[in-house]
Amino acid sequence: MAGKKTASCSLKQAYLIENEPLPEVGRLTVVLNWAQEPVCIVRLTQVSTAPFNEVTEDFARAEGEGDASYT
Repeated sequence: MAGKKTASCSLKQAYLIENEPLPEVGRLTVVLNWAQEPVCIVRLTQVSTAPFNEVTEDFARAEGEGDASYT
């Protein structure tokens, strides 16, 4: 909600193993707090796939949490 994390990623293989569809632009997700109460709604605005070794530094920083380091 503070805008520190503006991207997310998952393993494509996990979707295949679970027989789940890949995320699609426009999908809405309700984010819950530790008490399982809704705190916000996230809307996907972009979906892409890339091998791990081709993830950009900008994406890694947008997805990362904690100290925001890239290393």
